[in-house]
Amino acid sequence: MAKVVSQETVRELLGARVAVLLVRSPGCSHCEAFKPKFEAEARRQGEGFWEVFSAEARTLLPALKVDGVPTTFVLSRGAVQATTLGDVSADELRATVSRGINRAVYS
Repeated sequence: MAKVVSQETVRELLGARVAVLLVRSPGCSHCEAFKPKFEAEARRQGEGFWEVFSAEARTLLPALKVDGVPTTFVLSRGAVQATTLGDVSADELRATVSRGINRAVYS
């Protein structure tokens, strides 16, 4: 299960060696279609998955450029390592997460 970004947890997210963040909006049909894939990958990976609504992201994470929702970011200590936009396939999400982890670990 993904953790929810809040005023209390934003530092934990930004300090993490690797964090996967889903930015979504309530009532967004693409977000609702994508969320089960994100949750499945979170269960597969075990930890480090977060989610936030786009309105809160603008306040809590102003450095992130969110061009649409759903957007998935792979972060390392707050720096973007990889990203996807839209209701991507489970395979594409997994590849993005792997790419982001590799960049975080080997850079």
